Amino acid sequence: DDDIRYDVPGAKQVHTCVTTPHILMDHQVVEEDGHLVLYFDYPANTFPQEVLSGMIELYEELVVALAENEEAWGESPEKLQTPALPAVPYRKESSLEKVLLHEPFLNHAQQSDSSTAVVGTQDGKRIKLSYGELRTMTDLLADQLADVLGDLATKEPPVVTVCMPKGW
Repeated sequence: DDDIRYDVPGAKQVHTCVTTPHILMDHQVVEEDGHLVLYFDYPANTFPQEVLSGMIELYEELVVALAENEEAWGESPEKLQTPALPAVPYRKESSLEKVLLHEPFLNHAQQSDSSTAVVGTQDGKRIKLSYGELRTMTDLLADQLADVLGDLATKEPPVVTVCMPKGW
């Protein structure tokens, strides 16, 4: 990113780039000219400035405590940091329609019943499931869960964990 610049005495920036899609913040620690230097890379506008400042200040506070006090290495991070103000929940505004997680799947399954939804392997064989097949399987699973949970499912929606073999 051309707008990212590091002003470190004795260091020359050659190139910097943050492109890993699932990483929102990258961090490097280097020693330059006898100083410990902390680098934080993040895509622009990923976090509000006060959130970034708070994370980096807290991290620096912990690193300084470890550098200045040998006994700090045996302490929990909570004991080393300054008590924080109550956290304000952070929610990034989104232009996406607010729907339940499974609704786009159900809509797509209805429109593209025979399209491939999942490709995987089972017992060394390649397996393909269409949206229609996957929807039938999820409907059966939902019915079985409703039978097992009975009235509990209508009082408070249950949390359900689905565990699949690696590769699915």
